[in-house]
Amino acid sequence: MAESSKGAISTKEREAYQHFRGLERHKDTQDSANPVAELSEEIATLLKASGMETLSDSEEGQNVLENELASLLEEAKERAGEERIGVLKEDAEGRLNDFLSTLRKYRNAESAVKEKIHTFIRELYAGGTNKREQAGIWRQVANLEALPAKIEEAIAQESRKSPEAFKAFWLLELRNLKRQFEKDGIMETPWLRSYTEKLMADVRRKMEGTNGVVVLLGPTGSGKTVAAKKMAKELSSDGKFEFVSAHSKMTPEDLLFRMGIAVDSIEVSDVPRLVIQAQEQYQKENPDVTPEELKHGKQMIKNILEKRAATPFMITKRVFESVARAAKEGRIVVIDEFNYLPPETLAVLNNLLSVKAGSQGNITIGDKVEEFVVKEGFGVIFTGNVGEAYLKRQKLDPALVNRILTGIVEYSYPPQEIDKSFHNSTLTNDEIKEGKTSEPNRNLFQINLTHLVDTKGNLVAPEHALDEIWNFSRVIALIEKLSAGKDFRSLGLDSPVTQGVSSFKFEMIFPSFRNLNQVTREWKLDGFTKPLNWYVFQNIIRPASVIAPKEAAQLFYLFKDWGGMFDGESWNEVDVDPTTWRIGGLDRVSEPKEGAPKLRHYSTDDVVEAFSGMEVPSYEDLKLVSSDEGTRISAKEQLRQQEMEKNTSEMEAEIAILERELKEDPLHRIIELLETICGESAQAKVTAPEGSAS
Repeated sequence: MAESSKGAISTKEREAYQHFRGLERHKDTQDSANPVAELSEEIATLLKASGMETLSDSEEGQNVLENELASLLEEAKERAGEERIGVLKEDAEGRLNDFLSTLRKYRNAESAVKEKIHTFIRELYAGGTNKREQAGIWRQVANLEALPAKIEEAIAQESRKSPEAFKAFWLLELRNLKRQFEKDGIMETPWLRSYTEKLMADVRRKMEGTNGVVVLLGPTGSGKTVAAKKMAKELSSDGKFEFVSAHSKMTPEDLLFRMGIAVDSIEVSDVPRLVIQAQEQYQKENPDVTPEELKHGKQMIKNILEKRAATPFMITKRVFESVARAAKEGRIVVIDEFNYLPPETLAVLNNLLSVKAGSQGNITIGDKVEEFVVKEGFGVIFTGNVGEAYLKRQKLDPALVNRILTGIVEYSYPPQEIDKSFHNSTLTNDEIKEGKTSEPNRNLFQINLTHLVDTKGNLVAPEHALDEIWNFSRVIALIEKLSAGKDFRSLGLDSPVTQGVSSFKFEMIFPSFRNLNQVTREWKLDGFTKPLNWYVFQNIIRPASVIAPKEAAQLFYLFKDWGGMFDGESWNEVDVDPTTWRIGGLDRVSEPKEGAPKLRHYSTDDVVEAFSGMEVPSYEDLKLVSSDEGTRISAKEQLRQQEMEKNTSEMEAEIAILERELKEDPLHRIIELLETICGESAQAKVTAPEGSAS
């Protein structure tokens, strides 16, 4: 590389430093986490003491990776110019820190916007004022609800201002998914997060219009149960909700109430009143007793009540179950897979779902009737699958259908490209400059990739790992469409896969996120010692062959002929007849014996481009200035930073005022706040319609 002047930084130098920094990220991970080294030494000592030291002589696994990485780092350092590393680092960190500062402000604004809108809507619903009935108010609310998406667009635009910003943004998204899975066992990709937020707004409106009833319908394994729980938590005032996992044997009592033994007690402060009431009732029911007997009876009543007040006691009483408990306490109840329920069980909900919050309701089961006031905040979120494709479901009662019809919200599988190859799925910088935008059709792939990287977003995996999880993701997505009743020929796929094939039909096997997670995580946690095929076979094909052999044959066929999997001698024993969907030879499949593939250190660019579906911005296109102009740039950036800090302080002051004061016109205050936030953060100003604030 030609020697550069002291001040100017060339595009090649910046690219060389980014390559070096990517390898350095891997080195940081290895230095901070190598728990196997000490164990390897202990085992080597044991083997040596037993006369088997030759078994521990080979340098494999982590040692080989460490040596290879050290070599790559030295090479990259030489390319970047060791004496220039400090200058290049300062140059890159300046742009990175500038973006992270902007990102933090935008995220704070976005969070404040969402919280204020959410709080305002809940207060509007609970207030029972004329404002809730004004169309102008709801027009403004609808405009406000579009603001978070505009802030996201602003963040995306900021992220493409430099390679450092772009990589930081997408690595943060990837790492957040990783943390979310470790904490909650779920992953919300950027598309899923946006989809759920839009769904939440829809659910709020449905609950208002249907007297608190929403039906989330979607195919098995699409994640609707997780979405329903999240919504119930957010919609309940205290974050608590009831949950019912429906089944075909569930009785009305399982949903509502039953007679049972419970521990009860009497408050000491209630004893005098209860004693007088009981004594008066005793005297009324026993008018013929002598004065002595009456005195004795009243004393016994007093003694018994005082004793009960001092000690908890067992009593047979009506115990409320999930739905009735939610109605009495003003909470949301999620009834999962509701169309499993027998008609007579669902029928008991009809009256309850017709009662307006705050009014008297009653539940009747046989000869038992319970009356109580349905508390404000009560609502029901049903989840279920409707259609002939789903077995063991009950026919719905027309009366119930009438009550839930307008509350139906569709929930579908997250989009995943099924036709393009991995390498054709990424937008180039030239395409982005032409105005093309990345479609969110890689959600399953993003989830798979998240499982493969470490907590810092680094990826060490076999050479073709990204291609393999892409193909795995698109086959799962294809099976999801087929299991939901789609005809292969209607999907517009250019493939001979269906030639001589009977139609695909899935009635028992529905791939879910659980299957996806299990396959990919097992592959990684086995150190990639066996091919991905093996884990697909063990976790999907083999179990399916026990439950539904014909569907197992279809699965194997699609993974092999559409996904390019199950190739090689290991799978020659498996025979699938696509005209009858007969599968044989599964019992002859044995664990692969071939050696483990070599692992490689993927660059940060590789990981970010794979996750985002977009090429990393180039220094050449962005025409970044050289560092000899740094003084002028720094002064300009400093002024901009001061202006941003001033705007942020003003925004925080507005938020504090809004939280501290309850104005007569809260919507007007929110609009003022959001105009400030979005004017600075998302260039999305909101204007209130004339006269709507009164």
